[in-house]
Amino acid sequence: MISVGAFVYFPRVFNRSDEFGAYAVMSYKLGDEIRLRVHDLNHDGDGVARAEDGRVFFVPGALIGDQVRARVASLKKRYAIAEMIELEAPASGRIEPPCPVAKTCGGCAVQAWDYSEQLAWKERRVKEALARIGGLDAPLFPIIGMAEPFRYRAKAQYPVRQSPSGEVLAGFYRRGSHEVVPSEDCIVQHPLIPPAVAAARRLIEELGLSVYDERTRKGFVRHIVARVSFSNNELMLILVTADRDFPEKQAWIEGLREALPNLVSAVQNVNPNATNVVMGPESIVLWGRPSIVETFEDVSFEISPNSFFQVNPKQALELYRVVRQFAALSGRERIWDVYCGTGSIGLFLAPQAALLRGVDVVPEAINDARRNARRNGVENRAKFETGRAEDVLPRWVSEGGRADVCLLDPPRKGSDPVTLESICQARPRRIVYVSCNPSTLARDLAFVVERGYRVLGIQPVDMFPHTPHVEAVAHLIA
Repeated sequence: MISVGAFVYFPRVFNRSDEFGAYAVMSYKLGDEIRLRVHDLNHDGDGVARAEDGRVFFVPGALIGDQVRARVASLKKRYAIAEMIELEAPASGRIEPPCPVAKTCGGCAVQAWDYSEQLAWKERRVKEALARIGGLDAPLFPIIGMAEPFRYRAKAQYPVRQSPSGEVLAGFYRRGSHEVVPSEDCIVQHPLIPPAVAAARRLIEELGLSVYDERTRKGFVRHIVARVSFSNNELMLILVTADRDFPEKQAWIEGLREALPNLVSAVQNVNPNATNVVMGPESIVLWGRPSIVETFEDVSFEISPNSFFQVNPKQALELYRVVRQFAALSGRERIWDVYCGTGSIGLFLAPQAALLRGVDVVPEAINDARRNARRNGVENRAKFETGRAEDVLPRWVSEGGRADVCLLDPPRKGSDPVTLESICQARPRRIVYVSCNPSTLARDLAFVVERGYRVLGIQPVDMFPHTPHVEAVAHLIA
């Protein structure tokens, strides 16, 4: 088995004793042209094709069913990367992407694919991972897609650059680079975001604010970040700067307020470090409120500049409802929320539970969870703790802690054996596992099934249309 990023490929078995199997006779070299038919996509949304000698090629921009002429761009031991030169025969589901920069921006890798084809592939990807990695044949429900798969993102991060002519540019990174593709509009962003970014870019130029240069590490403005509340139509505009001293600060505030009627919060975030991380540790409220508020049914959440919150609130609500359905609460249950983040899933369930106990490694996330517990009047039965799940859960179990329902929402790498073993020892009646990676979901479910749990069903949810990402919620019972 080899791993390429988060994509795992299991090569065929060849009757060869040398290290590279059948690939040892591979004769391709950089720059060679090759014709390929794409049969799958990897985790990054690149087309996957197999050459005549069995070598696997990844082809960015290609879709399942495409016949392409491509140029060999990179050669590895077990795979190669090819750049598409010509689309000789398009896949049946290929469409003209509605975004004008879809072919250069690195954001929406599969926007040129009909949405129904995207959904079918994502559902199949979950099913194949369960069978291949987990050895599981669990019921898989039809994927929950979006009726309107555009304008769904509640947060946008725009890097800012200056052109050789002095023009201020805001947009998105070209795939695999830090070259900015100018694009103030983005058709997957909430409608309030593009005009907010356009106004901020214009003000940077008009006020003469210097733009940060990654090579020289000089300049002031690094990123424009916008956050929106779907339920309340509120806008937060964050300017990420390299220095704390803000020249023309008052003019900046006045310009934003005049241009953006939905603005409720103008923030400066200071990030002086030479890093790819967008946001720094210090946020200064320049004007308005320190947070915006998103509401899911009767539960509301304060979202501060650095808070993690679901990027697609419409689909997040659908996902949370699936979790609530699988949890089957009666009002008497004790819930453990593992990898709880800001506690949003657990707090959404808290009104129907007796006790909520959450753990996450990020202190700021736990502070948000506690604040939102107070906001929703459940602080007396919702307790959150900072720490690594693999350290905290064994202690909870050793202290006699038990759960009726356990929620897991781990990062892409999935959970770990110590955490999963502790959960199984606590013997919750139900486990609800929220996953953003079908491969690690399958691995972890197999671990839990070996310890006596049964998978009742898995519900895929499309949280990020036009990207290769897919979420899934698994329901297990003891």
